[in-house]
Amino acid sequence: FGARVEETGHFSKGAIRGGYLHLTDGAKGGRERDVPIETDEQRRVVADFLALLEKHPSRDNRLYEPGKRRTWKSVRNRMNYI
Repeated sequence: FGARVEETGHFSKGAIRGGYLHLTDGAKGGRERDVPIETDEQRRVVADFLALLEKHPSRDNRLYEPGKRRTWKSVRNRMNYI
C-alpha cells in the first residue's frame, strides 16, 4: 500500500473508502492522505482485515486501541515480526 508502520497500526475500518485507504491517525505531520487500493492482493488484505474485525467486534474497528491491552510498542513489534 505504501503506508507507514504508524499508519497501518492505527488502521481502522472507517479508513476504507471505495478504492482508497483514507489514512489520518499515525500519518506524518498529522496530514490526511488517500492511498489507492490497486491490486487484487491489496483487496485480499483489506478483506482479511475486515473479516478479522468481524470475528473480534470488541476491537473497536482498529488494530491499535490506546489504553487497551497492547501498547503501541507491542503492536509495532508484532507487525514487524509478521
